[in-house]
Amino acid sequence: MSTFTRPQLLLACVLASALMPAAAQSGHGATPAANVTDPHAAVPETRYQPAYVPPARAATTTTPDLAWQEHNRIVAAQPGHDAHAGHGKPASDPHAHHHTPAQPEHEEHH
Repeated sequence: MSTFTRPQLLLACVLASALMPAAAQSGHGATPAANVTDPHAAVPETRYQPAYVPPARAATTTTPDLAWQEHNRIVAAQPGHDAHAGHGKPASDPHAHHHTPAQPEHEEHH
């Protein structure tokens, strides 16, 4: 819980807002412009700095199909991915444990 009273907080806000223009005008070490209305005044070069710079990609040493197969092998080797590990394998019969009565031959009905 804060120990400041409302008048103290109000005074702090007023003082902070009074100091803001002075801090903004200081330029934080930048050289002041000689004449801001001079159309021929020198202007420093503007450089673009992106907020996010993706890491450089490594040189491709394999083809996409081999990379795909390698990633499938990695995923199949991880526990918990058994449902996805059956790529390229024949599926087992989910009803193999059921017992069905033998069906009569078709020729017997004619």
